[in-house]
Amino acid sequence: MDDRAPFPLIIIGGGPAGISAAIWAARLGLKPLLLEKNEYLGGQVRHIRGSIVDYLGHIFPSGEKLTEKMGHHLAAFPVDVRTGVRVEHITDDGTTYTLTLSGADRPRMTSQAVIIATGAQPRRLNVPGFDAVERDQHLSTSKDAPSFSGKRVAIIGGGDRAVEGAVNVQPYARSVHLIVRSDELRARRRLVDKLSGKPNITIHTLTQVREIIPSSDGKRLTLVHEKVGVSSLLVDYVLARIGMTAVLPPGAKERVGQGGFFLAGDCTTDAPFRSIATAVGDGMHAAKRAVFYLEAIERMQERMQTEKTLKPQSTR
Repeated sequence: MDDRAPFPLIIIGGGPAGISAAIWAARLGLKPLLLEKNEYLGGQVRHIRGSIVDYLGHIFPSGEKLTEKMGHHLAAFPVDVRTGVRVEHITDDGTTYTLTLSGADRPRMTSQAVIIATGAQPRRLNVPGFDAVERDQHLSTSKDAPSFSGKRVAIIGGGDRAVEGAVNVQPYARSVHLIVRSDELRARRRLVDKLSGKPNITIHTLTQVREIIPSSDGKRLTLVHEKVGVSSLLVDYVLARIGMTAVLPPGAKERVGQGGFFLAGDCTTDAPFRSIATAVGDGMHAAKRAVFYLEAIERMQERMQTEKTLKPQSTR
């Protein structure tokens, strides 16, 4: 396909929302272009190491297996899929969107409609020393739980992911410290109840991490309690579970709400409702809206052409 010609629809992001949008757009008569920055499809789902039991139709042993199924499904439709392509910037002239891509020659692609399905990523803890515990963030508290055997673990956050992480590592860890900024846990009651009666779990409410200092015997956290003041905590692992933040290509945020510009999946869904199911549904919704938008433009252009043809020519 000639990259200099406008594409009917460009979808950015190859996770469940992007794949769903591409399939639906193809079903509705378009030949969309799907761009994914990684060399593989699947987004965050691909990295789920545990079983996926809440996606209707099948129980998948891992996110990678679900991604494989989605990839096979996508391959049955006329979708131009390109992996390893990063969108560096998005601009528009009022009718057409221009995507500047990564690469030495900074190639560009254009379309009248764009779907952003770039997902969300874990929010970083913005404190000095966090880079020293960056590797800890890639550990799974479910699959990697035995790795915490006999270790001191600090989990920052009071939501579902933080509390569930504490529940998972508690049977193995020497001690688990939940560091919570507010005065109570925000996690679901069912999860919070599992913390009771666990002598090796300590909940630090009204507490924030000011600094992380690596040392020969672990990682020392400087804590600030709202009422008590400053204290120190020495641990072996630091896991930040403080929520997710939307990932948007440069130039996307300014164009949300414009005609022909749509969001789908985790980059637009409120945190409590993010799931594979909502992402797939969002992809369908965005694809249909994009197709309706393009059809409306086509009808308007046809009407204008008809009116121009029927308009009587002036004579002299």
